[in-house]
Amino acid sequence: MLRDLEPNDLRELEKFHEKSEAFFPFPEISHPLYLIRKAILDESGKVIGAAFVRVTSEVTLIMNEDESSFKRAKGISEALETLDSELLKVGLNDTHVFILPENDTRYAEFLKTNFQFEDATGIALYRSALRNG
Repeated sequence: MLRDLEPNDLRELEKFHEKSEAFFPFPEISHPLYLIRKAILDESGKVIGAAFVRVTSEVTLIMNEDESSFKRAKGISEALETLDSELLKVGLNDTHVFILPENDTRYAEFLKTNFQFEDATGIALYRSALRNG
């Protein structure tokens, strides 16, 4: 069962979070980017978890590989500078990028070295509400 999260649920959720030794901070669910906040209940109505939906951003970069590395790097730099500014205007403070093909470690290292991207922890997954709704 699911229901809207109630303020009293937070204490219980914080306990679950601490016990799990999670590798991420407890979410700031009061932030307006959390659009959906649900408590997960067992059949007796006891809170056993929660589900939150937070708006995030994903940057897609498509570059012409025939151009020089310098030109592409300059273009990426200018694009990211503008995108950061635009994201902050709408309240988004981070973005994600997925490197395809997955074995393109040179490109990943290039983004980390030159544009302060960081390795994400966990396993990257996605789900399409269009296919499952």
